[in-house]
Amino acid sequence: MNPRNLLSASALLLLLGSTSLHAQNKKTETSAKTRKQEVVATPRSEATPKTETRIYHIPPTFTISRADTGKTTSDPFAAKNTEAGSGAEQTLRMTFLKAGVELNTSDEIFYSNEGEVLTATTSVSAHRQLEEYFALLKNEAERQIHILVEFIEVDHVEFSDWLMENRLSGDGTPMRKEVQKWVRDDRATILESLMVTARSGQRAKAESITEIVYPTEYDTPELPATLTQAEDAEPAISPIGPTAFETRNVGVTLEVDPVLGADNTTIDLNLAPEMVQLEGYTTWPNEEIDAEFQAQIPTFYTMKTTTQVTTLDGRYAFMSTLRPLEPSDKDRENALVLLFVRADVGSLGEWSVEAAK
Repeated sequence: MNPRNLLSASALLLLLGSTSLHAQNKKTETSAKTRKQEVVATPRSEATPKTETRIYHIPPTFTISRADTGKTTSDPFAAKNTEAGSGAEQTLRMTFLKAGVELNTSDEIFYSNEGEVLTATTSVSAHRQLEEYFALLKNEAERQIHILVEFIEVDHVEFSDWLMENRLSGDGTPMRKEVQKWVRDDRATILESLMVTARSGQRAKAESITEIVYPTEYDTPELPATLTQAEDAEPAISPIGPTAFETRNVGVTLEVDPVLGADNTTIDLNLAPEMVQLEGYTTWPNEEIDAEFQAQIPTFYTMKTTTQVTTLDGRYAFMSTLRPLEPSDKDRENALVLLFVRADVGSLGEWSVEAAK
């Protein structure tokens, strides 16, 4: 055989062997990749979600019958419950499933009537749905407004310095925080704090008073129609006598009409807080005449503000400045009283959640 032809045949066999080996290696590599993907891939439906245990503190209002809990008159959070008209047992799990909370069969939920505590062991997504459910019930619950009014005495010059550096705004909370620092440093004094709770649209009143009753009208002195007396005796004249009286409340009074806005955050307040002090008595007509012909008329000192303000839930509003009768601190000769109000919206459906220890 021709050596050239023998060389060509050998090269051809070598090429064919290399191609076959390359194809076999590629097939093996593809098969390995396929097996690797099959091992890693796991269907989502077969994955077990991670569970957490959380404790929910819920108010008694959540045990009231609601449309999404089977329209029952019993406690919808009880371990077992019977729906009206159906005869079917409604468990605690069914209560939350009807509310849209997705629970697994392995989840655990317990409710304590005494402590009003719900303990749930479930997935994070189910916990999120539970919180949304409780938040919805809170929004449906009755709301009340807690109104706080404070009389705070400050130094006039220090307050004026603060006003030079700060602008008054609709939110008086930053100003109130600054005044609280003065109180902590004994540079200001909280004279009175009044608080009252009311429903939206209903008038409320709080008083801490002493009733002072005093005459306002008197009979004039008169001589008797007939009189027999000794020659040197003084004429008998009847003293003045009160014929009408009035009552004045001495102390602090708060009267307010709160109205909650549609956003459940804005509160309109129509209020008239006042502080009344008995300053002393005035002698009428003067002190030079006999005491039986004198009238003692009380003098009252009043700090009062009548206004309408709009504030936000949990925020302060600055209402006015007043001048006290006398400074509460002798070192505070030039004193001024600041009047603040705060309104907090409270729901009967308040709830909280915490991680189980």
